[in-house]
Parts: sequence; structure tokens; C-alpha cells
Amino acid sequence: MTYKPIESPQSQIRTEPINDATPYPPVAAYDELTEEERIEYEKGILTWSKVKNWRFWIRKEWIWYYVLFVLLVVVVALMAFFHHSVSPNGNVFMNVE
Repeated sequence: MTYKPIESPQSQIRTEPINDATPYPPVAAYDELTEEERIEYEKGILTWSKVKNWRFWIRKEWIWYYVLFVLLVVVVALMAFFHHSVSPNGNVFMNVE
């Protein structure tokens, strides 16, 4: 069985724009790029060569985020290890015999 799209009759096809809308003009900024800028623009923000480099992931500006992440991991690890030794009545260590 083959699929054939249904075509609209010519009487139902609109040729004029709806609400007298004009199409958007092409972006002039793209035409003003130099060849090097156009190559970088077409490659995009992230490329595999950038992502594979360690300098992409470790940056001096992000040092506070790294410190916060390490502190968060330490707090979660301590809570996971010592969650049985904190008692509900306020004593830090319970005497379990």
C-alpha cells in the first residue's frame, strides 16, 4: 500500500498573506560576519573538541562553585555515615549495647 498525500483543491489554496502580514526580512547581521566569524557561528557554542579539554570544565572563575560542591558532598557523606548515631533527644552519640 502506498501513501499519497491529499491535495487541496486550487479554490482553497491561499496566495495572499494572512492579515496583510509581511514576511520577516533576512537577518542582516549574518551577512556582515567575516569568514572566520561565520565558521565559528555555524559550528555552534559547544563542540566536542572544546568539551573534551579539561580547561573547559575547570575554570578559575568557578572556584566558589567547586568549594560549595565539595562541602555539599562532605555534608551528605557525613550524614549518610553517621545518621544512626544521632539520637532524637539531642545526644550526639547513643550508647548501643
